[in-house]
This record gives sequence, C-alpha cells and structure tokens, in this order.
Amino acid sequence: MNKLTTILMSILLLGIIVPVVAPTAFIVVPTHAAVPQPVQISITPTSGAAGTSITVSGKYFTVDGTASVMYTVMNATTNQEAYNVTHTGIPVNSTGGFTYTFNAPELALNTTFAHGGYESNILISANDTITGDNTTVTFTEQPRQLLEFKVTSPSGTINQTTNYIKTATNINSSMKSQINTYVQEPIQIAANYFDPSSTVTFAYNGTSIGTAMTNSTGFFNTTITLPISPYGKANLTMTDPLAMISLNTHTLPTLTATPSSVTPTSSVTLSGYAFNENAKVNVTFLGLIGSIDWSNVSVANLTSSSLGEFTTSYAIPYNTFGGTQLFYVGYNTLSVRGANNATVTVTPLSSISPLTTPIGGTINATAWGLNAGINGTAKGISLEVPLGHSAGTYLFAYDNQPVFGSSSVKGVGNASILMSAVGTPGQHIVQIVNATSSPYTLIASSVVNVTGSIPGVTSQVSGLATTLATIESSLTSITSSLTSLSSAVTSIGAGITSIESSLTSITSSISSISGTLTSMGSTLTSIQTAVSGLNTSNLASTLSNVMTYLLVVAVLAIIIIVLEIVLLVRKK
Repeated sequence: MNKLTTILMSILLLGIIVPVVAPTAFIVVPTHAAVPQPVQISITPTSGAAGTSITVSGKYFTVDGTASVMYTVMNATTNQEAYNVTHTGIPVNSTGGFTYTFNAPELALNTTFAHGGYESNILISANDTITGDNTTVTFTEQPRQLLEFKVTSPSGTINQTTNYIKTATNINSSMKSQINTYVQEPIQIAANYFDPSSTVTFAYNGTSIGTAMTNSTGFFNTTITLPISPYGKANLTMTDPLAMISLNTHTLPTLTATPSSVTPTSSVTLSGYAFNENAKVNVTFLGLIGSIDWSNVSVANLTSSSLGEFTTSYAIPYNTFGGTQLFYVGYNTLSVRGANNATVTVTPLSSISPLTTPIGGTINATAWGLNAGINGTAKGISLEVPLGHSAGTYLFAYDNQPVFGSSSVKGVGNASILMSAVGTPGQHIVQIVNATSSPYTLIASSVVNVTGSIPGVTSQVSGLATTLATIESSLTSITSSLTSLSSAVTSIGAGITSIESSLTSITSSISSISGTLTSMGSTLTSIQTAVSGLNTSNLASTLSNVMTYLLVVAVLAIIIIVLEIVLLVRKK
C-alpha cells in the first residue's frame, strides 16, 4: 500500500470515528463513589415479659438480599453474655427493608445462669448477609412479679404480702420460706409479666384448684380457695405455658362457729379444718358462765379425719353472759387458750310467765345473756364488769314504762323481775332495754295477754246492756205495729182501686143513657113536626099521654141503675 492510500484510509477512518466519539467529550466522570446508608433496625415493644411478641423492622439492607437476626441473653448479675440464638435467611425486599417477629425467650428455662428476679437485657442484632453490616438494639425483659398475695384468716383479718419475686434468688425457687394460709378461706393473687394472653393454672399439692387468664402484658388478678387439707407444709404453684412458680405454704388450723350471733339455748355448729390428721382434739367453750371468772366447759372430744377436719354442735347455756364468747381447740395433748379459736356473740334472750294473766295478776319477766353480772338497784339493773367485758345498765319496761325492782339472781348474766299486769284487757308488751347510754335501745320484748275487767266499770256496762235490751224490745214492737199498719193501708188501697173501677163503669152507663135520651128527644121533635098539622086538641091529648109514659119509663130506668150501684157497693 502506497503512502497516498494510507493517508486516504486514515482520513476515511477519522471521518467515521470522530462523529461517534466526539460526544464523549461532554460526560462528567465523578472523582469518588456515593457513601451508602448504614443498616438500621427498630423493635416493638422495647420491653415486656417472657413470651412477648417482638417485631424487628430493618432498613438500608442490600436490596433483595437476606438478613439474619440474633438475640443475646445477658446475665442479670454480671451483665456478661449467657447465650444467644440466631435466625437466618430473612428476605430483604426491593426497598432494602424487612420485618421479622419472634417471642421473647423464657429466661427461667435457661440452666446456664440464674435470672435472679431482676430485669434482664436481651441484645437484638441484625446482620446484612451481603455486606456484613450489622446493628444492635436492646429489649428489656421484665421478671414475673407477684404484686399481691392477700390471705384472709377465719376472723376476717387480711395478711397482705407483695413482691416476693423481687427478693427471690431464682425465679423457680420459693418466693418465701413460708406463707401462712388457711383452707376454705379466699386468697387474692395479682401478678404481672407472666406469659401474655395465656392461661395460668393454680395447683395445691399437685391438684388443680383454678385458672386465670393473663392480658397482653402478662397481668392477671384472681381469687382462689385452698381445698381441705391437714395441718402443715404444702405447695402452691402458678404455671403458665413457659414456666412455673412455686410457693411454700403452711396451712394453719381453722375453727369456725355458725351462726356467729346466738342467744342462750341456741345451737352453734363448730367446724375444724387443717388440724393434724386422725388426731385427738378437744373443743372447749371458754364462756363466762355462772360467775365473772373464765369457765372452761368441755364441748366435745373428737378424732379428726385424714384431712384434719371435724364438726360438732353445742347449745349455749342459759347462764352465759352476753357479748363475745370464745371456743377453742386443743389437740395432740396441747391446749393453748386462745389458739385455734372461734368467737360467737351472745345476745339477750327474754321470757315472761305466764303468757296470759288477769288484770292485777303477777308477771315474772326474765332475761338471759346480759353483758355482765348484775346488781339490783332502784333504777333498774346496773351491771358489774366481769373479765373482758364492759359495764352496762338494763331496764325492764311494761308498755314502754320502766318497771323498777331488784333482780332475783345476781352475777350469772341473767335477771328477773316481778311486775303487775295493769291497764285494760288485751295484749301488752314486756320489754328489756339497754339503758347504758342515751338513746336507750330495745334488745328484747315479749307479749302478755291480759284478761278480765276493770273494777267499777262492770255495773255500768251491765246497766247499759239492760237499757239497750229495753230499747231493742221497744224497737221490735214498733216494727210489728208498722208492719200491721202497712198491711191495712195495702187493703184500703185495694178497696179504693175497686170503687174507682165501679164508678168508671157507672159513668159509662150514664153516658149511654144520656145518648139514648138525646136520641129520643130528637125522635119526639120529628114526631112533633110530623103531626104539626093534626088536630091540636087531639094531638095534645095524645102527646100528653105519650110524655107521661116516657117519663114513667125514664124514672124506672134511673131507679134500676141506682139500685145496681147500691148492690155493687155492698158487695165490695
């Protein structure tokens, strides 16, 4: 190839290449690459109980790559790593984000360290599998807390114990060396940070006795009752799906008295629980009986069951002082006054005799179960102060009026008084009033039926009865006379009615005769006209005879009618 050809080819190539590469002269080339955002994660919630659902949200991870999440448990005492768990292969979306959810671990189930009942930090980290970048946040796991543990004793006393877990050395150890409890009595339990939204089961010596449901934070509040069991140590557990908490309890003896308020002679049922199994027990009534000193009365000697329970009954004696009285139980040859006891309140009982009495008769009113010994005074019954009791004053009353007098019995919690049945016949009320302080209080009452009459009133009542009898007889006579008069008037009325009927008939007959006479008059007039032309003298004579005849006929007709009327009247 010659030089010219080479030059031409070079020019041609330049003509082709230059238009293609010339625009590249306007591209700006950066001097260094952009810095990427560091990976980030956040968690919801940031604290909670074991079993809490934790959501990890990540961003700025490699698009469409994968991530891993690891949580590391720290020792609550040393704050050193105890163990960790890793979750891998978590997909990252097209925007570099991901979410992953897992439950907070149960630290009590880890055997490599003691949770200690304190808050523990769980380090949650996320790693970008492509770039290796990672970041960490902290979740605070709250330990289970017993917020309230209220034990009610048979007397109604509440023993409150709180926050046992805070003093425990391990969540699975007992929260206290001993918690005193009573069977058949309520225990109120409130706790927090158990497994959220789950069931907590309560068991006593391995037997389930109830359940409770936790809310979203693991809180619950419930009441349980311990079953019948003998005296001594027992075990109460609270178990959720993740762990069990155990409490050492000690069951104490219980004696109950039903009813709690009684009158003398009333029967009391005594029930014992949580005594030694198959043990000899002695029930004693420590009442104020017959004097102001304590008096021990044996109620029963019994043998408890295999569960340490027994029952018996006792009638409160007549001569028992009022107020609070005590039963107690000694067992296993031990008899400690005031231990294993139950109380009853004795209220007054009243009686009157007789229930029916005549006016002026004597009534014996008696009261039992007064608060203390008694001394008769002019103002009623004032009280001595026996051991363990307060002073007081009582009054007997008849229809709300105090009756003064002395008691026939002193120092045994009862009193009686004699009173007269006064007033009018009928029911009257005998009352016992607590006059210790104003206003007075009615504590018992009875009804007495008073019979007979009031002197001086009987004769007046008898005279009044005689007068009333006389008036009654006179009224009876007047009533008879009025009845006869009424009958006569009725008869006269019937006669008048008959006469009226007859007169109506006569009037009708007379009217008929009148019509006949009128007709005859008309006929005569016609005859007179017809014969007007006849001989006057002859006619006159003839007419005279005719008139005489007609007159006679008319008179006879009238006489007959009158005779009929007279006969009709006589018949009536």
